[in-house]
Amino acid sequence: MRSLICAASVLGILTAMVLTSPSAGARDDEKPSVEHIMKKLYKGKKATFAEIKAQLKGESPDWKKVEADAKTMEKYLGFLSKGKAPRGDQAHFEKLAGAHLNDVTALDHAAEAKDLDQARAAVKKIGGSCKSCHQAHRPQ
Repeated sequence: MRSLICAASVLGILTAMVLTSPSAGARDDEKPSVEHIMKKLYKGKKATFAEIKAQLKGESPDWKKVEADAKTMEKYLGFLSKGKAPRGDQAHFEKLAGAHLNDVTALDHAAEAKDLDQARAAVKKIGGSCKSCHQAHRPQ
């Protein structure tokens, strides 16, 4: 009986160590950098936004996937809208980042409603907002 309790205690300690280690992933209280957010959400074919666009090309998207990806975008863009502008006016950056977050929230609502037309319109608006923000705030 003692060995069973000891083994369970060791297992609990090891589990706690793994879950709290820095390599276990980003903690909720950590703020990712603007660069990290952009790479995760927009860079490459496996980026969150690229996956959403791919889902919405068809007539029967996996709405659970689209909704989950939209929520991921909302989470990261929440950090972006509270972050420091890499370049340019901070108030302008916050305004554009907030508008971008609102567009992603609209996408999330469309996914919840399984409204393909609204989801596609939100994706188009999200994609169209990149240029103005990058021109003003992207590091050169």
